[in-house]
Amino acid sequence: HRSALVDGRGRRRTGVVRVQARSAQERWLELRFEDREDHRIVIDRDITKHRQLEVTVAEATGSGGLPGVIARKPLTEQIIKEIARRKRYGRTVSVVAVTLDGRSRLKKAEVFDEALRLFAESAREVLRVADVLGNWGDAVFVLLLPETPVQGAVRAYHRLNEELAAQTLPDHPGVQLSICAGATAVDYDDDARTVLRRALHGLASNRRKGPATIAIAERKDAA
Repeated sequence: HRSALVDGRGRRRTGVVRVQARSAQERWLELRFEDREDHRIVIDRDITKHRQLEVTVAEATGSGGLPGVIARKPLTEQIIKEIARRKRYGRTVSVVAVTLDGRSRLKKAEVFDEALRLFAESAREVLRVADVLGNWGDAVFVLLLPETPVQGAVRAYHRLNEELAAQTLPDHPGVQLSICAGATAVDYDDDARTVLRRALHGLASNRRKGPATIAIAERKDAA
């Protein structure tokens, strides 16, 4: 990628191009090309520590920049709190694992990131203030629904799917968006790991059944 800058009098000015690349040794290097008149200067520096810090911060606080979505660690902490309330006060709690249908198709059409953004925005429109949406990883999301039995979780899923289906991608109006899910209720003797595994198992088994469907995983042996 060559950068050539020309001022109003047609004189060539300095151009700078920066490129980041990962080496075979898993080191991140930044290459800086400076084109000054007739001379080119190439500068490179190791930015591995900087990139690792970015990843650490993203994992701790972020969610890929999606609005209203929290990261995996705070999501797990919220689930632990709701399980404790369930055991102490007998409150109903449901957990739903969700992903976009046709992820390979969306990536091939280069609209996957836009589809994720529309999903997050749709969730923000449909979910209650007390509900929590977290990024579990690999385009899988987890909904934590306090004071909600599993039947209510299924209704929330359908509302979210309807809202998402009503969205359109500006440059790809023919692309239909939908989600599939696995839902479970929190039992008295559940811990965070067990309930998450059950919801994720429901999602994984349900994805083979087709788009826009939800499976309820209640049995402990399903985990």
